[in-house]
Amino acid sequence: MATISLVMIVKNEEAILERNLGTYKHIVDEFVIVDTGSTDKTKAIIKKYGKLHTLKFTDYVDTKNRALKIATCDYILFMDADEYFTTNVDNVKQYAESGVNCLSVKVDEYSGPTVICTYYRNRLWKNNGEWKFMGAGVHEVICGLGDITYDRSIHVKHDHTHRNEVPVERYEQYVKWLAEAIEKNPEDARSMFYLARTYRDLNRFDLAIDIYEKYLNMSNNPFIDERWQAAYDIALCWKVNGEYDKVFECCDRAIEIDPRRAEAYNLKGLLYYNMQKWEESIQCYEKGKSLPFPEDVMLFIDPQAYELIPLDNLSICYDRLRQYKKSKSLIESWLAQSTYIDERIVGNLAWTNSKLHQKIFMALGYTPEPVYGGMMETQGVHGLETTYIELSEELARLGHTVFLFVRCDEEHVYNGVYYIPYNRIGSYFSAVPDILITSRWFDSLYFENYTKKIIWFQDAFFQDPNRSDAFSRANMLICSSLWHWHYIIERLQHSIDAKKLKIVPLGIRKDLYLQSIERNPFKVFYSSNPDRGLYILVDMWKELTEQIPQLELDIYYGWEGLKTWSDNKNWQDQIGQQYSDTMKKLSDFGNISFKGRLTKKDLAKEMLSSTLCLYPNNFWETFCLTSLEAQAAGVPTITTDKGALATTLNKECNVLIRLDPFSKEYKDAFIKETVNLFSDKTRLKQWSLQCRDYIMSGKHDWTDIAQQWSELILCLQ
Repeated sequence: MATISLVMIVKNEEAILERNLGTYKHIVDEFVIVDTGSTDKTKAIIKKYGKLHTLKFTDYVDTKNRALKIATCDYILFMDADEYFTTNVDNVKQYAESGVNCLSVKVDEYSGPTVICTYYRNRLWKNNGEWKFMGAGVHEVICGLGDITYDRSIHVKHDHTHRNEVPVERYEQYVKWLAEAIEKNPEDARSMFYLARTYRDLNRFDLAIDIYEKYLNMSNNPFIDERWQAAYDIALCWKVNGEYDKVFECCDRAIEIDPRRAEAYNLKGLLYYNMQKWEESIQCYEKGKSLPFPEDVMLFIDPQAYELIPLDNLSICYDRLRQYKKSKSLIESWLAQSTYIDERIVGNLAWTNSKLHQKIFMALGYTPEPVYGGMMETQGVHGLETTYIELSEELARLGHTVFLFVRCDEEHVYNGVYYIPYNRIGSYFSAVPDILITSRWFDSLYFENYTKKIIWFQDAFFQDPNRSDAFSRANMLICSSLWHWHYIIERLQHSIDAKKLKIVPLGIRKDLYLQSIERNPFKVFYSSNPDRGLYILVDMWKELTEQIPQLELDIYYGWEGLKTWSDNKNWQDQIGQQYSDTMKKLSDFGNISFKGRLTKKDLAKEMLSSTLCLYPNNFWETFCLTSLEAQAAGVPTITTDKGALATTLNKECNVLIRLDPFSKEYKDAFIKETVNLFSDKTRLKQWSLQCRDYIMSGKHDWTDIAQQWSELILCLQ
């Protein structure tokens, strides 16, 4: 059975010695604890574990070598007084039993609960007289003949917590020893390296840089870990005095020496961070984070550089860019990987959550019809109301607290959204909202000054606000399409800040269009207010049915929506007359069905059973939900190249006619395109698939739209 001598040289270690020696009792057979001049209770503690040995301290190399000669067991386990094993200590004994020549283990340096530096050190070797410490009196290294076994699963903690700072006099002694060694042997690269490190520890950075440079220019120092450390330490020295250009240069030098190391990338990231250049900082930290921990590095390496440091700083950079979702994800990764709780990190998470979860007021206002939660499941709903309901529910699903101020009788909650009567919005500002969104009711912009305000131009821009400063009150303006953006700029020009004007499209529920329904090969539909193209379609219907006798037309929405706009008798009479005139024109046709306003679910079924959407639009659409829905159903559209229709429709599988929709030329072109498409079944089928793929593969769902909104909202914080 192999025996082990624990060898140490100690001085005034009463604070930790007994605690640490106790951790070795079950694996060592002999305690060779050599005192070098203690004046406290250290000697008494040594006697509890065996014979007291004393030696006069000369330097670390000589004194440790003399201590080695005292050991009598088969193996020497050499440790410092402030070291103890934290993992797999029993494996040390097993290595001795197996006849290992020399065992090198991981030594960990801590700052609080965190390992900030780790390196390999030979700690167990055969006591055959062939192993000796070498060096310039300090920074000694054990050397001997034969193989060295490295085991990264065995860890030693180097515990400095009980010690005061190393006195300057001791560092000066180190300088003396190292300088003497270099004087004797100018090619002593190792002494040159540690002399530079000692000057760095003494804050004599200019000297440290000079000596590091001499070291790097030597031809006999192939140890890559040491060379990398020298280049990296030079960068740290330059950083102290703000020599950032030189730091970047030295970081690149370190990266060239060993591109596996993350520390230099992180240091570059820190410089950019200090300069508040967040994108550049992110680029560097992301590179550092992407590098795996290089397990074969023997010398000093900070494991946090490959884990917590880039995660921490990246989270802050993304926070500064108001990318709170990314910031939160990085913080959560930090907490998942860390072995301890950091109050600052937890505080950062709370901060990020507060940004991700906003209190949002959506002021829909006094709409033609009452609005209530769940109404979209029971009836057809106007476009403006649809978008507010859909967006509010999705923002609530993202974690925001959403209040929807509408024309309703009493407060209620549906799908996480608080429905509040619009006439009570003023009293609710005591809840201190983060965001206010409004479209046509601008009085809500004036209740207070602290809330971030968004004007959502929505699906139309009918008239200027009743107060001239409304647009300047808003922090952001949102429109629905590129054409809409251009139109607003043309109309308002320099009365608004173009940088405030953002484009966010409207959306649909793509899941409604996943069901399989048999198509009627001759069913076409019109889905909008009648004044947006139905009257034009009616004028073409006779010729269309003459050329395609099997055609069947379904009309959705129609006059039902228009009737809700006003209770005024003149308005109702006007709508009634339009309806009567249209019905008179269509009385001879038996292939037209008026379906009225349908729920979104029922409308999807109707569209899925259709073949073509006929929409001879004469209205400046700022967006067109029907266009998205038709394409999701795999239904191509024939319409006018007007307003935002060119944005919402894929031009490769839909027909957009660039003519005046009231002209004869337009009607002739519309009829021709319709007939040609029905005559070409192959193209019609191909276009159907293209339309569907265009929507299903793109970000057209309300979940996608809400994400865009949420990101813009966060940019206001």
